[in-house]
Amino acid sequence: MIRWSAIPFVRIFLACAAGIGCHELFLRGTWLPPSYIALVWLVVLLLWFYSRRNAARSLRYLFGIVFMLSISFVGILRKQSTEATFQENHLYTSKSPIDFYKGVLVDDPIEKTNTWAFDIQVTAIRSGDSLLRKTGLVQIYLKKDSATTANLSALKYGTVLWIHGSPEEIRPLRNPGGFDFKQYMARKGIHFQDYVTFDDVLLAGSAPPNKLVSLSMGWRRELLHVLKEYLPDVRERGIAEALILGQKDEIDIEQRRAYAAAGAMHILAVSGLHVGIIYMILAFLLKPLEKRKYGKLVRFIILFASLWGFALITGMSASVLRAVTMFSIVMVAEGLGRKTNIYNSLALAAFLLLLYDPNFLFHVGYQLSFLAVLGIVYLQPFLYRQWAAPHWLLDKIWAITCVSLAAQLATGPLSMYYFNQFPSWFLLSNLLVIPAAFLILSTGVALFVVHYVSSFLAGAVAFMLKWMVFGLNWFVEFIELLPASQIFPISFSSAQTWLLYSALLLMLLWWQSREYRWFQYMAACLLLFVLSKGLFVADKHQKRELVIYEMTGYTAMDYQEGGKVFHYFDEAFKQEERLFNLNVRPHLIQQGTMIPFVSHADNWLPQTVLIKDTLVAIKVGSLKVFHLLNPLPKNKAFSEPLAADLLIVSNQSFWSTDLGKYFAPQEIVFDGTSRFNYLSRTSKALQGTSVKVYIIPREGAYVRDLRQRE
Repeated sequence: MIRWSAIPFVRIFLACAAGIGCHELFLRGTWLPPSYIALVWLVVLLLWFYSRRNAARSLRYLFGIVFMLSISFVGILRKQSTEATFQENHLYTSKSPIDFYKGVLVDDPIEKTNTWAFDIQVTAIRSGDSLLRKTGLVQIYLKKDSATTANLSALKYGTVLWIHGSPEEIRPLRNPGGFDFKQYMARKGIHFQDYVTFDDVLLAGSAPPNKLVSLSMGWRRELLHVLKEYLPDVRERGIAEALILGQKDEIDIEQRRAYAAAGAMHILAVSGLHVGIIYMILAFLLKPLEKRKYGKLVRFIILFASLWGFALITGMSASVLRAVTMFSIVMVAEGLGRKTNIYNSLALAAFLLLLYDPNFLFHVGYQLSFLAVLGIVYLQPFLYRQWAAPHWLLDKIWAITCVSLAAQLATGPLSMYYFNQFPSWFLLSNLLVIPAAFLILSTGVALFVVHYVSSFLAGAVAFMLKWMVFGLNWFVEFIELLPASQIFPISFSSAQTWLLYSALLLMLLWWQSREYRWFQYMAACLLLFVLSKGLFVADKHQKRELVIYEMTGYTAMDYQEGGKVFHYFDEAFKQEERLFNLNVRPHLIQQGTMIPFVSHADNWLPQTVLIKDTLVAIKVGSLKVFHLLNPLPKNKAFSEPLAADLLIVSNQSFWSTDLGKYFAPQEIVFDGTSRFNYLSRTSKALQGTSVKVYIIPREGAYVRDLRQRE
């Protein structure tokens, strides 16, 4: 059993995380003066001085409670300091109109389908004749054209730009159950975005915000160039870039899907596994230094600098920061001659990262990486002891299996909550994937070294690296093709995820202590989980829900009834699987009515085409719906207006004069295919009528529960 009293940083981390979570849930928009924390710390000091003179047990408990409360206040104030609403010069609080704005690139451009994307740190804006100092991050999407291509090499970390235009605030979540891009970007400190062409951009020199980061970005660009030189095939190069340098831009959708299905996505996100490999390689090469005078100090300095250099080159992601911070703490403790507690090291690393950026607490990578390491540290030895392998090879296979199983147990519920899938063959895939990651990363490091020594040797190493990655890709694709390679879709609520983790923790307590009460608590958690899923299924089969999704330029609707879902999409949207995955799929998974993306007519709602490419009649449960795709022909006439419960309007097709002449609906819904000026004029003209008007681009997705109608 873990002695929690021996690991105080666990409690400190939990207190800090509780403060950050408290601010996120209850105190957003509320300013707490920093003097509050000074007052609390004054009470802590007074209690500490008094407790040294008084040995009363209750006083020590009071001191501990107040101390933890003060750490929670630190978390609250640290989270508060990152909120744009409390920063006087931030773009978020600026009321001045913007004609031009100046900023510096804080990363290298990333290639998208039609644009190059990068973030800039704004330093000033021009409003009329005034030049104002402002701050804030803006995500820029620069259109691909000949001018952009000609000047792309000048766009890199530290490049200063003047941009003509005004950045727009990122829009909030508009579709039920969808990915909240605004919240995701806000937790990265980005509240604005802008779509520009190179004609709107003026290059204004270079002023890197951080010289060290600028140097590391230059190293990464050079190393990426080395991989591009020796690995011309993008399928091998993309995986090598991700596994060695954490650069995943060149991995295509099919490869991502294959690695996710095989349970091997973790090797593509540079994390503790990769940092551990780098540490092992360097520790082995530097071991002879231990026998020399000051050798241990030199070894420590080289290891420390190399690990943080690796973190800089790979982009300082949360998982790399966590791993490098933890390894650094362990190395410092060893250098001081102190025996380290791995839980203390892990908690201290987590705490320091939250002090650096409290929003890390809400990053999926941060959560999963810490859970994976915690699972490996605690569960792997426990699982490994359950069976003594009779042979050396079996013992190594069993050790790797235990590592994989421990990490999966620790991260499984949270992974299923976020990604709605579970890789069935993860144990088999990780038997090869983990050793392959070690070999590929080692070979990649060797390639970078010999590249500067001999082109012949570099070619030989690159040949080996290419076939290693090729073999890994082949194996992962083989796992993907196995029967039931992944269980999908899986829908868990946050409460159900907590119940699963509670049941897992209680099971471990029961297994170690053999106390029957822990088994009872575990059974109670599992029973609550099953009951909640049963209620969810019962509600799903009673659901009668119509949803018209908010998407600029497209019409997308689905109707859920009796646990099934029927789609109605326009022709253009059927080709946009990415948009379906972002906007429609999450809601269907959340409701437990997910079916694969199908673009065939037999998956549509029952419908009748009244006028080709113009008017469609749709039966939606008990509702009668018309969809007006385009304006009616000028010579078209009906014997009487078409009565409907709902009229969906696309492409500026309806005018107020059409009401009563062609249509007699109870409600009109304008989807995301119409322009804002048209929507404003038409909605104003319909204000005096008895017809309800719903404008999706203004109000978000249209959701209607038809059980109320029944």
